[in-house]
Amino acid sequence: MSTSSLWAEVTISGFMLFLTLFFLALKWLGIHDLSFFSDLKDYMTILSIGVVAVSYIFGILVHRLIFIMVPPVLRFLRRQFRQVAESELRSHSRMVLVWQYGSERLQRELDYQFNFLALFTSMTVILPVLGVSAAIWVADTIAHSLAGPILILGIALGIGFFIAYSNQSRRYRQLQDQALLEMEKIMQAKKD
Repeated sequence: MSTSSLWAEVTISGFMLFLTLFFLALKWLGIHDLSFFSDLKDYMTILSIGVVAVSYIFGILVHRLIFIMVPPVLRFLRRQFRQVAESELRSHSRMVLVWQYGSERLQRELDYQFNFLALFTSMTVILPVLGVSAAIWVADTIAHSLAGPILILGIALGIGFFIAYSNQSRRYRQLQDQALLEMEKIMQAKKD
């Protein structure tokens, strides 16, 4: 699966990381309001294009890092609670059958389900961090009373996306299992 098929998901998660770093930079630089944007109004088109480009690059980094860091943590937690799914016991190398012999529609459906999984995974990690960074910055502004609700909102959205991730992960594994079973039937029929 190429990252280009994930461009929307990658750009959204990259933008959330961009905002996180933006709020941290505002805090570090001691900027307590966003009035400086009025001076940049003539350059908003160029800035928007730049933000989208940077968001895409950040999103690729997030996508690659999360899918390196999150699965080992989840496997460890599942082992601790003895919840190892049957699909995890199957070899991932058998998915080659699906990619080699599966229909284009099946591959598109797997890509589609994976795209959601990628988005939900990155949002689960990024949104609480964004809530914390925004709350830290807002705490030093005139609207400091909003810091608590912003923090709670970021954590609540992170929990919501974790629930969505859990459901999507289960759905994606089920689709993989079904695809593997169908491909095994096809391969068995070819042998007979």
